[in-house]
Amino acid sequence: MKYILNADEMKKVDEYSISGVGIPSVVLMERAALSVTGHIVEHIDKTAARIICICGSGNNGADGLAIARQLFLKGYKVDVFLNEGRHSTQEYRIQLNIIRNLGIQCIDDPDFSGYGVIVDALFGNGLSGSLKEKAACIVDNINKAHSKGAYVTAVDIPSGISATSGMVLGCAVKADTTVTFGYRKVGQLLYPGAAYCGNLITADIGFAEYKDMPKNKYVYEESDAAKNIIKRKPDSNKGSCGKALIIAGSKQYGGAAVLASQAAYRMGAGLVKLITHSDNRNIVLNNNVECLLDIYSDGEFLEPEASVIWSDAICIGPGLSKCDMALKYVRYIAERTDKKRLFDADALNISVEKQITFRGNNVVVTPHIGEMSRLTGKSIADIKADITGTAVSYAREHNCICVLKDARTVVTDGKDIYINISGNDGMATGGSGDVLSGMITSLMAQGMDCFEAAKLGVYIHGLAGDKAADEKTRYSMVAGDIIKNIPVLLSHLL
Repeated sequence: MKYILNADEMKKVDEYSISGVGIPSVVLMERAALSVTGHIVEHIDKTAARIICICGSGNNGADGLAIARQLFLKGYKVDVFLNEGRHSTQEYRIQLNIIRNLGIQCIDDPDFSGYGVIVDALFGNGLSGSLKEKAACIVDNINKAHSKGAYVTAVDIPSGISATSGMVLGCAVKADTTVTFGYRKVGQLLYPGAAYCGNLITADIGFAEYKDMPKNKYVYEESDAAKNIIKRKPDSNKGSCGKALIIAGSKQYGGAAVLASQAAYRMGAGLVKLITHSDNRNIVLNNNVECLLDIYSDGEFLEPEASVIWSDAICIGPGLSKCDMALKYVRYIAERTDKKRLFDADALNISVEKQITFRGNNVVVTPHIGEMSRLTGKSIADIKADITGTAVSYAREHNCICVLKDARTVVTDGKDIYINISGNDGMATGGSGDVLSGMITSLMAQGMDCFEAAKLGVYIHGLAGDKAADEKTRYSMVAGDIIKNIPVLLSHLL
């Protein structure tokens, strides 16, 4: 896994490296600049385009001046534009003196459209308030040049993006590439910030970790998935590989039952039992013949006790509707504290309307932003402005694992925060959430603890979605294509 930091935490890393360890600031700055310069040299021919470095008067601007100097000395045609404030850092003044001694031209009122490459070094991670009028005008001109073909590289973070929340602080630079230093920042992974970063590159410039540096926010890489998947034993049998019970699919939404149960099997469960409406019998048996099936009819409640006892993990909610029969099942499963349980979709909606509490530990909830709004009473805009904080607060208050689904899904137990960076917008399609619920339930049934199952399920779900998009395009892929690519991913990971 790779740890990620917010703005305050990154500031402490910087201060500790300089003041605590004694690494000179200019050394870190030179290495930071070299990482950006190296990227530009790798991608831009020195004869192809003029470059302008747009620099503020803080250390981010000093990085930009160092980049201008390095590119100049490599033979690139480089100009500098200074957006100087009332105060400047010592490092900025040092770098400015060097470029003046070299004769690098500082342009007072440049036409950004005349440059093929723009280096954005206006503001760094410390930006907290909205951009003022002059800076906003500069950002607007950068973006106009970008829209006409200029290649924009952001230094550490695009100017105007909050490193902590990913929110746009008035306006922000739209970069093709962002070279960030030391650690990825939360605001670079969450939207809308992620969209402004373009291709995000993390450069190791030699920061030192301070004692007690938070390591509770992270992303997964493929090696984490390969390590954490529970390996089957040679003497396994279908009963020892996990028994998943899925209560899903009303008479109007039989497809949800099929998708969730198929995903649970493909994710490795040895046995999957489905409790669904009798109208779904044929569609389930025609599309998932391996599935064990119990059915209920209108007005006839099928007592689930035997199935609950049989199961290792339970999923309830996909396509369930909010009918009286669904309410009975939600009430029943909410009380079963002896089982790992995942509550999704209509199970969550019913819990809000009927004020049902999910009792005990080992509970996973998987709301999307709209459902979280109903669960918490917060507006969608407020949730999006602090998606990690919303998920953490809910998990703590309800003693559960919260999987808050969005373009960047957040998974938390109220302490650690996993931000998922796999997946794509093609997964914004009906049934994708049903597939995810089946996958997480499968992993729980196989013996994985709820938090790890939720993180791993979300990550592999995204990877399978990426494979599906490669094959079908983000426009044409459907939820079933995600399921078809689960075996492809597992074959690669295992």
